[in-house]
Amino acid sequence: MTRLLARTYPAGVLVGLLLSLLVAAGLGLPALDFGRLGSILGYRDGAKYLSMVVHFLTAIVWLGGITVQFLVLVAPGLSESQRERLYALLVPWMWGSLLLLIPTGVYNTLNNPVTEFATSYEQLLQLRARPYGQVLVVKHIFVVLSLGLAGVAHFVVLPRWQLLLDEQRPTGSVVTTQRVVSGVAVVAAAGLLWSVTRLVLFGH
Repeated sequence: MTRLLARTYPAGVLVGLLLSLLVAAGLGLPALDFGRLGSILGYRDGAKYLSMVVHFLTAIVWLGGITVQFLVLVAPGLSESQRERLYALLVPWMWGSLLLLIPTGVYNTLNNPVTEFATSYEQLLQLRARPYGQVLVVKHIFVVLSLGLAGVAHFVVLPRWQLLLDEQRPTGSVVTTQRVVSGVAVVAAAGLLWSVTRLVLFGH
């Protein structure tokens, strides 16, 4: 089981990294050049640059975790107890990454050169009339959807799944529910990546 996780989790993180590299390639960057990307996005000073790098890396952990959990649920050859253990093992890593992902995301949004002009709520509302602001709204919808689905999967469905396993009762319906929720979470993650790509291109 440990060997399977060792193969699967890096694969999911690699998926997130490769998607980030595709974003970089779309900007004409040689690999993921954080220095040049930071310059394009306007994060040129030390604190903004560091926050941007940490945000990108923790986003890869979060999105990689979502991907791996779905793969664990649909991978053939695993017993239900193995699926549950592998799935649950990723939960603290994913929510731990949010301790850095959310604060850096808020900081980056507030200090983005496209949005930092907004010093009042009225000016912030005006941003929605611009293409960048519209995509930013879509991005945060996907963020909330991703967090909500993960919360349901991890703190509602997973405990029920574990209880049924402990009581040696059938888990088929719960596992199906978990697959559906995780599948939709993967779709939300894809939408999040799309919106981030659009924001970077607008910034470019």
